Amino acid sequence: MQIPDNSIFIVFAPMRSDDPLYRQTLARAEAMTRSARALLVAEIERVWQACVEGGDLSLDVTAPLRLAIVNAATVAADVTRSMFDLMTTTAIKADSVFAQLVADASVAKTHVVHSHRNWAPLGARLSGRPIEGPTVFI
Repeated sequence: MQIPDNSIFIVFAPMRSDDPLYRQTLARAEAMTRSARALLVAEIERVWQACVEGGDLSLDVTAPLRLAIVNAATVAADVTRSMFDLMTTTAIKADSVFAQLVADASVAKTHVVHSHRNWAPLGARLSGRPIEGPTVFI
């Protein structure tokens, strides 16, 4: 039997679904994604209703939506990275679609909406404290 020079053979690879770490990571990723999405959708609906009713769209009203947006972006990047980690070496092939998705998530993480500088001002707003210093998204 001839083995092509560009082939990779895995001698033994247990089913991923049999691996407790795989199952735990997958379950946590699902819970994180659903939770972030539920918060984001609820906040969008709340602010939309305020718009429809002609209500106030002050920072007090929109800050929870901004929090949901920043959280959703953070969770999306974290979940994508955790799935990348589960794929092990299969994710690092140059032509891997998933490798491109992880790269895209890393770029999104540096975007202004996802900036780490948004968490402290949002926390200040939610705790009734004044926002100090420069902000990116608020």
